[in-house]
Parts: sequence; structure tokens; C-alpha cells
Amino acid sequence: MSTLPLTTPRRSLLLGLVAWAGSPAVAATARDRRPGPWIRLETHPCHGSCPVYVLTVSSDGHVRYQGQQFVILRGDQQRWLRAREVGKLRTAIEESGFSSLDSGCCGCREHTDHPWTVIQVVTDGVAKTIEHYHGCSTTPRTIPILEDEIVSIAGASRWIGTADQRSRRRWSHSDPEK
Repeated sequence: MSTLPLTTPRRSLLLGLVAWAGSPAVAATARDRRPGPWIRLETHPCHGSCPVYVLTVSSDGHVRYQGQQFVILRGDQQRWLRAREVGKLRTAIEESGFSSLDSGCCGCREHTDHPWTVIQVVTDGVAKTIEHYHGCSTTPRTIPILEDEIVSIAGASRWIGTADQRSRRRWSHSDPEK
């Protein structure tokens, strides 16, 4: 196998292509081609120290976490799931019966001061959202299980912290990081 000598014009062309491929415009174009969120799980505050964060998972396995309040790690974190983990998420969604549940199944307000969790799953370009109020006694048992599985499989538990880890923190409601 013979190779062409790297003459000055070829070297210049090669360096130009490398510089162009690494340019912000090309990187943005590649980023724009990433699929949008497939799963979005968003928690809302309670009248206590319930964790508040947004977790999104794209169908290509890209996970984005935005920790906001009463979590071990605030701010943005990202990771990639393996194909096996993406498959586990698909199975968890299917087994939960998410697609067949009424969107208003979990929003009753029998008790106050509980947090909300909003789950959105996009299937074939159509988004379905269930707002789960944790004080609703008629919520199908599969919904809190699905919430836990999404957090666990996505690997976000390490950023949110366990209930025990969070209970050892001394939160100040004026500044949740203290």
C-alpha cells in the first residue's frame, strides 16, 4: 500500500479541514443533530427539603441533569448511557403502562405540602406528560416505581443523593446549600 506524500498544499488542506471540523459552527451543527429529549423527569419543591432537579434522557443515551435545590450536587452534569441501559429504560416505560395511563391519573390533591414530579416521554414524535402529585392516593403504583427507575438507570442518584445523604445535610431554606 502506498501513501501520498504530504506536500505543502495537501498539508494545508488537511490542516484546514481539521480546523474547520473543530470549529464552533461545526460542533454546534453536530450538537443540533442530537435527538431531543426522549424522557424528561422534573421534580418540583415541597414545603420542606425535597430535591428539585430536571433530568433528561435522549434516545441516543445522552443524559443531562440540572440540580437546583436540596440535592447533593447543584448545576449541570452529563453522562452517556450504554445501549443496554437505554434498553432498560424502554422496558421500564413499557412495563409501567405509561402510554396507556390517563394523563390526569396522578394529580389529585388529597393532601398538601407534597412535591410534584412531571414525567414526559416522547414516542414517535408525540409527547405524553403525567404530573404526579406525591400526595395523590390514586396514583398507580407503577408511576413512583418508574420515577425511581429513570433516576437509577440514568445514573442521577449520585448527583441527587440518597434520602439518607440528604438528611445529613443542614439545609437552610434561604440558602439550600448550607
